[in-house]
Amino acid sequence: MKYFFPLLLAMLLGAVQAKAQISVTYNGEPVADGATLTFTAQPDPFGSSSTVLVGSDDPTFTNTSDQAVQLKVEVFCVKYQTLYWCGLTSACQSPTNMRESREVTLQPGGKKNMRLENKFNKTDYSTLSATITVFADGKKVLSFTEKFVNPDPSTGIASTQTTSEGISLDGRTLSYRFGAASALRTLTIYSIDGRMALRTAAAQTQGTISLSSLPAGAYVATIANADGKTQSTKIVLR
Repeated sequence: MKYFFPLLLAMLLGAVQAKAQISVTYNGEPVADGATLTFTAQPDPFGSSSTVLVGSDDPTFTNTSDQAVQLKVEVFCVKYQTLYWCGLTSACQSPTNMRESREVTLQPGGKKNMRLENKFNKTDYSTLSATITVFADGKKVLSFTEKFVNPDPSTGIASTQTTSEGISLDGRTLSYRFGAASALRTLTIYSIDGRMALRTAAAQTQGTISLSSLPAGAYVATIANADGKTQSTKIVLR
């Protein structure tokens, strides 16, 4: 009997701890521990801005347990001065240190989004990474990385990639991938002066399209899904 109550208490505590869970998803897909989400600059087709803003879509944090959970999200970024953090709380501002955290209580089934953005100087062709660590009731759930890229257009391709959607170019063949099936998926090519050069409906969630009919030069390729979300990247046809 003397062992029964401690054992029962341990089982109850273990059950309570097991219920305190947070899931993290991006575009409806689970984010795995150690994952990297990459976001590439969406260029200004008219070239009027001196800066380039690269922003992620919103990772979603969901309380999957049947009790309230204290969600803590920590962002670590060495070059935090150009980073902008929105979400979880009402504040939208740049971090004040390399490592900064925000906390919020999530009720059962509750959800919160957050968004990170980085502002590059237009000719600052570089990459900035931020590590996001998620805690539930003080215990680590997972960590993942958001990578922001401002690629040099002279290299010929600025590819946009995430865990689920993106565009890439191989010679005159453009490859695209949509994260989920939808009733409407379009791929549009704009010339650098903003004129539409090509538009096509994408019958499949991923595939290729030949750009051999387009003259050599710089273009902006954009994919759009039925939810209105778009991703764009600058491509250069030789």
